[in-house]
Amino acid sequence: MAPNTLKEDVMIVNEETNEKLVVGAAPRKYKVVWFIVAYVTYVHIAAVYGLYLAVTSAMWPTIALSVHRLWTHKSYKAKLPLQIFLMLCHTASNTFTSISWIRDHILHHKYTDTDADPHNSTRGFFFSHIVPLIWNETFTVAYHMNLLRVTVVFNTFLLINSVAHMWGTRPYDKTILPAQNKIVSFVTLGEGFHNYHHVFPHDYRTAELGDNFLNLTTKFIDFCAWMGQAYDRRYVADDVIAARMKRTGETNEKNT
Repeated sequence: MAPNTLKEDVMIVNEETNEKLVVGAAPRKYKVVWFIVAYVTYVHIAAVYGLYLAVTSAMWPTIALSVHRLWTHKSYKAKLPLQIFLMLCHTASNTFTSISWIRDHILHHKYTDTDADPHNSTRGFFFSHIVPLIWNETFTVAYHMNLLRVTVVFNTFLLINSVAHMWGTRPYDKTILPAQNKIVSFVTLGEGFHNYHHVFPHDYRTAELGDNFLNLTTKFIDFCAWMGQAYDRRYVADDVIAARMKRTGETNEKNT
């Protein structure tokens, strides 16, 4: 019998043929790839500078929530933590600093479609649409803000290979290191249900709880299937999952 067979979309796992590996690390001599070391080091240092620029010079949008409705028109009030969050979000949106955006929007309302309006539509579509946004931001700000984004995403997904193999619960197989970790699942959009994924690697959900709100990647695949763009979604039958949990899982099945 094949190790794994399909019955319609349901995957049937034959574990008798699966080789059991011994967890551990043998002595190893590492060869340093200095180019990669230099690149990763530089990107992280540049990202720290990008974080500084995010607060001092760069630009993000949550435009409607922050600089528009809150600070320009004062249509609602926000406590300090939310104000700081909105300021950071706006700073990364490539629409200038919060103060300059508020200033320009006040002018836009006071002198609508005149030469005093930074978005004067009488100068034509191109000017009112984009011209005010493509001047004055320095290359340094734009470059380092992008490296900040790259570094955050880079380190977030590395958590799958580190944190999700060290901390969490193992309700499906307590004999392996990969674990269920909700924090990793939250920041990676569903990749932290790692104990399940290593036990049933071909399940497209990467988790028994395919409808879990943390598993946004699964929701996106389901959405694509609804649109007719994804198909043959393989998953493991509930009785197979329950049997495996009973046989090899931890007694405490509550995920962290």
